[in-house]
Amino acid sequence: MLDDINNLFNDVNIPKNKIIVLHVRLKLLLKNKFNYTKLSKDIISSVTDLFQPKDILVPSFTYSFTNSNFFDVKQSSSEVGRFSEEIRKLSETKKRSCDPIFSLVSINNKLNNLDIDFKSAFGKKSIWDVLSKSGYIILNINLPEPIVTTHIHYLEQKYKVDYRFIKSFKGVVKNHTGIDVKINYEYFVRDLRKNKKWNRYKIYKYLKDNNAIIESKNGLVKAFSSKSLDILIGNALMQDKNFLIKK
Repeated sequence: MLDDINNLFNDVNIPKNKIIVLHVRLKLLLKNKFNYTKLSKDIISSVTDLFQPKDILVPSFTYSFTNSNFFDVKQSSSEVGRFSEEIRKLSETKKRSCDPIFSLVSINNKLNNLDIDFKSAFGKKSIWDVLSKSGYIILNINLPEPIVTTHIHYLEQKYKVDYRFIKSFKGVVKNHTGIDVKINYEYFVRDLRKNKKWNRYKIYKYLKDNNAIIESKNGLVKAFSSKSLDILIGNALMQDKNFLIKK
Protein backbone atom coordinates (compact mmCIF):
# COMPACT_ATOMS: atom_id res chain seq x y z
CA MET A 1 0.00 0.00 0.00
CA LEU A 2 2.85 2.38 0.80
CA ASP A 3 4.17 2.07 -2.76
CA ASP A 4 0.73 3.00 -4.11
CA ILE A 5 0.68 6.11 -1.92
CA ASN A 6 4.22 7.09 -2.90
CA ASN A 7 3.16 6.87 -6.54
CA LEU A 8 0.55 9.57 -5.94
CA PHE A 9 3.41 12.05 -5.49
CA ASN A 10 5.53 10.99 -8.48
CA ASP A 11 5.27 14.37 -10.20
CA VAL A 12 4.79 16.55 -7.10
CA ASN A 13 7.95 18.38 -6.07
CA ILE A 14 7.77 20.60 -3.03
CA PRO A 15 10.61 22.02 -0.90
CA LYS A 16 11.90 19.95 1.99
CA ASN A 17 12.06 21.07 5.62
CA LYS A 18 8.77 22.97 5.43
CA ILE A 19 5.64 22.82 7.57
CA ILE A 20 2.91 20.97 5.66
CA VAL A 21 -0.80 21.31 6.38
CA LEU A 22 -2.41 18.14 5.12
CA HIS A 23 -6.02 17.86 3.88
CA VAL A 24 -6.99 14.32 2.80
CA ARG A 25 -10.08 12.39 1.74
CA LEU A 26 -9.56 8.65 2.19
CA LYS A 27 -12.66 7.49 0.30
CA LEU A 28 -11.85 6.28 -3.24
CA LEU A 29 -8.19 7.23 -2.83
CA LEU A 30 -6.93 3.78 -3.86
CA LYS A 31 -8.60 1.19 -6.06
CA ASN A 32 -7.81 -1.73 -3.76
CA LYS A 33 -9.51 -2.36 -0.42
CA PHE A 34 -7.76 -0.91 2.59
CA ASN A 35 -7.92 -0.36 6.31
CA TYR A 36 -8.56 3.32 7.08
CA THR A 37 -6.21 3.34 10.05
CA LYS A 38 -3.32 1.78 8.14
CA LEU A 39 -3.94 3.99 5.12
CA SER A 40 -3.86 7.11 7.33
CA LYS A 41 -0.57 6.01 8.92
CA ASP A 42 0.92 5.21 5.53
CA ILE A 43 0.00 8.64 4.15
CA ILE A 44 1.84 10.30 7.05
CA SER A 45 4.82 7.99 6.51
CA SER A 46 4.91 8.71 2.79
CA VAL A 47 4.73 12.49 3.18
CA THR A 48 7.41 12.31 5.88
CA ASP A 49 9.77 10.17 3.81
CA LEU A 50 9.31 12.01 0.51
CA PHE A 51 9.27 15.64 1.68
CA GLN A 52 11.09 15.50 5.04
CA PRO A 53 8.89 18.25 6.50
CA LYS A 54 9.68 20.28 9.57
CA ASP A 55 6.22 19.27 10.74
CA ILE A 56 2.95 17.88 9.40
CA LEU A 57 -0.21 19.55 10.67
CA VAL A 58 -3.52 17.73 10.27
CA PRO A 59 -6.75 19.73 10.83
CA SER A 60 -8.95 18.31 13.59
CA PHE A 61 -11.54 21.09 13.49
CA THR A 62 -14.62 21.20 15.74
CA TYR A 63 -17.09 23.71 14.32
CA SER A 64 -19.70 22.49 16.82
CA PHE A 65 -18.01 24.57 19.52
CA THR A 66 -20.10 27.50 18.29
CA ASN A 67 -23.19 25.63 19.57
CA SER A 68 -21.87 23.42 22.37
CA ASN A 69 -19.49 26.04 23.82
CA PHE A 70 -17.25 23.21 25.00
CA PHE A 71 -14.06 21.67 23.63
CA ASP A 72 -12.01 18.85 25.14
CA VAL A 73 -8.58 18.63 23.54
CA LYS A 74 -8.37 14.94 24.50
CA GLN A 75 -11.88 13.77 23.69
CA SER A 76 -13.61 16.06 21.16
CA SER A 77 -13.79 14.28 17.81
CA SER A 78 -12.60 15.88 14.61
CA GLU A 79 -15.44 17.02 12.36
CA VAL A 80 -13.55 17.30 9.06
CA GLY A 81 -13.33 13.76 7.73
CA ARG A 82 -12.19 10.23 8.46
CA PHE A 83 -8.48 10.84 7.84
CA SER A 84 -8.46 13.70 10.32
CA GLU A 85 -10.22 11.63 12.97
CA GLU A 86 -7.92 8.64 12.40
CA ILE A 87 -4.84 10.81 12.89
CA ARG A 88 -6.36 12.43 15.98
CA LYS A 89 -6.96 9.02 17.57
CA LEU A 90 -3.53 7.71 16.55
CA SER A 91 -1.58 10.70 17.88
CA GLU A 92 -0.54 11.50 21.41
CA THR A 93 -3.06 13.90 22.94
CA LYS A 94 -0.39 16.53 23.64
CA LYS A 95 0.16 16.89 19.89
CA ARG A 96 -3.29 18.43 19.38
CA SER A 97 -3.61 22.18 19.82
CA CYS A 98 -6.17 23.79 22.14
CA ASP A 99 -7.96 25.96 19.60
CA PRO A 100 -11.65 25.13 20.24
CA ILE A 101 -12.58 25.31 16.53
CA PHE A 102 -9.38 25.16 14.45
CA SER A 103 -7.30 22.64 16.39
CA LEU A 104 -4.44 20.93 14.56
CA VAL A 105 -2.60 17.70 15.25
CA SER A 106 1.15 18.37 15.08
CA ILE A 107 2.83 15.12 14.00
CA ASN A 108 6.28 16.29 15.14
CA ASN A 109 4.84 18.17 18.14
CA LYS A 110 6.21 21.56 17.04
CA LEU A 111 3.15 23.66 17.90
CA ASN A 112 4.05 23.66 21.59
CA ASN A 113 7.18 25.64 20.71
CA LEU A 114 5.19 28.49 19.15
CA ASP A 115 3.66 31.50 20.87
CA ILE A 116 0.02 31.10 19.81
CA ASP A 117 -3.16 32.75 21.06
CA PHE A 118 -5.87 30.09 20.89
CA LYS A 119 -8.60 32.59 21.78
CA SER A 120 -8.77 33.92 18.21
CA ALA A 121 -9.46 32.04 14.98
CA PHE A 122 -7.64 34.36 12.58
CA GLY A 123 -6.49 37.39 14.57
CA LYS A 124 -3.05 38.48 15.72
CA LYS A 125 -0.98 35.55 17.07
CA SER A 126 -3.64 33.03 16.05
CA ILE A 127 -2.29 29.79 14.60
CA TRP A 128 -2.94 31.01 11.04
CA ASP A 129 -1.24 34.34 11.73
CA VAL A 130 1.82 32.59 13.17
CA LEU A 131 1.95 30.09 10.29
CA SER A 132 1.54 32.89 7.74
CA LYS A 133 4.60 34.65 9.10
CA SER A 134 6.74 31.52 8.92
CA GLY A 135 5.22 30.20 5.69
CA TYR A 136 3.99 26.68 5.02
CA ILE A 137 2.83 24.28 2.30
CA ILE A 138 -0.79 23.21 1.87
CA LEU A 139 -1.23 19.70 0.49
CA ASN A 140 -4.65 18.62 -0.85
CA ILE A 141 -5.05 14.89 -1.52
CA ASN A 142 -8.10 13.35 -3.23
CA LEU A 143 -10.48 16.16 -2.33
CA PRO A 144 -13.82 16.70 -4.10
CA GLU A 145 -13.37 20.48 -4.05
CA PRO A 146 -11.01 22.27 -6.48
CA ILE A 147 -9.07 23.75 -3.57
CA VAL A 148 -9.17 23.55 0.25
CA THR A 149 -7.27 25.81 2.65
CA THR A 150 -8.23 27.59 5.85
CA HIS A 151 -5.56 30.19 5.14
CA ILE A 152 -7.92 32.11 2.86
CA HIS A 153 -10.23 32.77 5.82
CA TYR A 154 -7.24 34.34 7.57
CA LEU A 155 -6.74 36.59 4.53
CA GLU A 156 -10.44 37.49 4.48
CA GLN A 157 -10.10 38.85 8.01
CA LYS A 158 -6.78 40.55 7.26
CA TYR A 159 -8.29 42.41 4.30
CA LYS A 160 -11.65 43.00 6.06
CA VAL A 161 -14.14 41.55 3.60
CA ASP A 162 -17.65 42.84 4.30
CA TYR A 163 -19.49 39.49 4.10
CA ARG A 164 -17.86 38.28 7.32
CA PHE A 165 -17.70 39.77 10.80
CA ILE A 166 -16.04 39.02 14.13
CA LYS A 167 -18.32 37.19 16.54
CA SER A 168 -17.43 36.17 20.09
CA PHE A 169 -18.27 32.75 21.53
CA LYS A 170 -18.03 32.19 25.26
CA GLY A 171 -17.23 28.65 26.28
CA VAL A 172 -14.94 26.22 28.05
CA VAL A 173 -11.79 24.47 26.84
CA LYS A 174 -10.60 21.40 28.73
CA ASN A 175 -6.85 21.55 28.19
CA HIS A 176 -4.09 18.93 28.16
CA THR A 177 -3.92 18.84 31.95
CA GLY A 178 -7.68 18.28 32.26
CA ILE A 179 -8.36 21.78 33.57
CA ASP A 180 -11.48 23.62 32.33
CA VAL A 181 -10.51 27.07 31.07
CA LYS A 182 -13.15 29.67 30.36
CA ILE A 183 -12.64 31.33 26.99
CA ASN A 184 -14.04 34.19 24.94
CA TYR A 185 -13.26 33.06 21.41
CA GLU A 186 -13.23 35.46 18.44
CA TYR A 187 -14.23 33.96 15.11
CA PHE A 188 -14.55 35.78 11.76
CA VAL A 189 -17.86 34.21 10.74
CA ARG A 190 -19.81 34.41 7.50
CA ASP A 191 -22.81 36.76 7.47
CA LEU A 192 -25.59 34.28 6.66
CA ARG A 193 -27.90 37.08 5.59
CA LYS A 194 -25.62 37.74 2.62
CA ASN A 195 -25.37 34.05 1.67
CA LYS A 196 -22.02 34.43 -0.06
CA LYS A 197 -19.72 31.44 -0.53
CA TRP A 198 -16.33 31.04 -2.14
CA ASN A 199 -16.14 30.43 -5.86
CA ARG A 200 -13.62 27.64 -5.36
CA TYR A 201 -13.08 26.90 -9.04
CA LYS A 202 -12.33 30.57 -9.73
CA ILE A 203 -9.80 30.65 -6.88
CA TYR A 204 -8.18 27.44 -8.11
CA LYS A 205 -7.96 28.70 -11.71
CA TYR A 206 -6.55 32.05 -10.58
CA LEU A 207 -3.79 30.34 -8.61
CA LYS A 208 -3.17 27.82 -11.39
CA ASP A 209 -2.93 30.57 -14.02
CA ASN A 210 -0.36 32.30 -11.83
CA ASN A 211 1.75 29.13 -11.51
CA ALA A 212 1.04 28.90 -7.79
CA ILE A 213 -0.22 25.30 -7.76
CA ILE A 214 1.80 22.13 -8.20
CA GLU A 215 -0.59 19.42 -9.37
CA SER A 216 -0.12 15.72 -10.07
CA LYS A 217 -1.01 14.48 -13.53
CA ASN A 218 -3.80 12.34 -12.12
CA GLY A 219 -5.29 15.41 -10.40
CA LEU A 220 -5.37 13.73 -6.98
CA VAL A 221 -2.68 15.87 -5.38
CA LYS A 222 -2.38 19.66 -5.29
CA ALA A 223 0.29 21.60 -3.42
CA PHE A 224 0.61 25.35 -2.91
CA SER A 225 2.28 27.69 -0.45
CA SER A 226 0.81 30.10 2.07
CA LYS A 227 3.23 32.73 0.76
CA SER A 228 1.72 32.50 -2.72
CA LEU A 229 -1.75 32.90 -1.18
CA ASP A 230 -0.56 35.90 0.83
CA ILE A 231 0.64 37.59 -2.36
CA LEU A 232 -1.93 36.54 -4.96
CA ILE A 233 -5.10 36.40 -2.88
CA GLY A 234 -3.92 39.41 -0.86
CA ASN A 235 -3.48 41.51 -4.01
CA ALA A 236 -6.84 40.36 -5.37
CA LEU A 237 -8.64 41.29 -2.14
CA MET A 238 -6.96 44.69 -2.04
CA GLN A 239 -8.42 45.36 -5.49
CA ASP A 240 -11.81 43.75 -4.88
CA LYS A 241 -13.16 42.69 -1.48
CA ASN A 242 -15.60 40.34 -3.23
CA PHE A 243 -12.99 38.61 -5.40
CA LEU A 244 -13.36 35.25 -3.67
CA ILE A 245 -17.13 35.04 -4.03
CA LYS A 246 -17.80 36.49 -7.47
CA LYS A 247 -18.68 34.14 -10.34
